[in-house]
Amino acid sequence: MDREQMLKEFDEYIKDKNIEIESEEDLDKHIQAFFATQNFKEKMLGYEHIEEDEAEDVYDYLELAETAPSKKEALKYAKKALAMEPENWDAASMVA
Repeated sequence: MDREQMLKEFDEYIKDKNIEIESEEDLDKHIQAFFATQNFKEKMLGYEHIEEDEAEDVYDYLELAETAPSKKEALKYAKKALAMEPENWDAASMVA
């Protein structure tokens, strides 16, 4: 996704949620919320979100960890990935 497309997506996000931006702090807060949306992550990373019950291998659990909405949930998935493949550096670095 290029910069122009990202700005267009952000504009649509603001309009869909009826958000009024009144300050620079407000803008920063809403940009962070936009970046945190699953829809944005999927478009940026080029894949669709996988659900936990669809996870089949270490890479599925790493994907779940990378897209988890909280650190606690990310750690849970990273630990599952590490249990499946103890030598996996990506999983190990997420758990460390």
